[in-house]
Amino acid sequence: MFMGRYPVADRAFDQRKYHLAFKSYYQYFFCLGGPSETVNPRAEDSGAAAFLRSALSLASTGRYQDAVVSARAAVKRDHQFGEANFILGDLLFVLGDKHAARIEWRNALANPGYPAPSDFTSAQTYAAAAAAAMLTRHK
Repeated sequence: MFMGRYPVADRAFDQRKYHLAFKSYYQYFFCLGGPSETVNPRAEDSGAAAFLRSALSLASTGRYQDAVVSARAAVKRDHQFGEANFILGDLLFVLGDKHAARIEWRNALANPGYPAPSDFTSAQTYAAAAAAAMLTRHK
């Protein structure tokens, strides 16, 4: 089930196992059955998905500053790619900039993003739902 895979990353992030969290986000977004399994093909077409792939790969090895650069490039490349705002928020949180993290999570929440997959059980897109959870849990 699509949403059943997110809690692995969520729990790891909350437990401050950031390497595992970002590796899990990578698997969630890009390894469920193809490069656009959970990432809308428009993010692939715009090139933003490649930047997010790079950000998550770098973050999974602890290179958070470099990952921020890639995540910012993804946000700049595709303004509808709410997942990039969400991950950028996570990265900024890990680096200790909670204020900037909350701004990016709010951006993901406000971003209309792309249509949710058919088995998504909420009216919110993935990025909006995940950002709302982060805003609640990480003050």
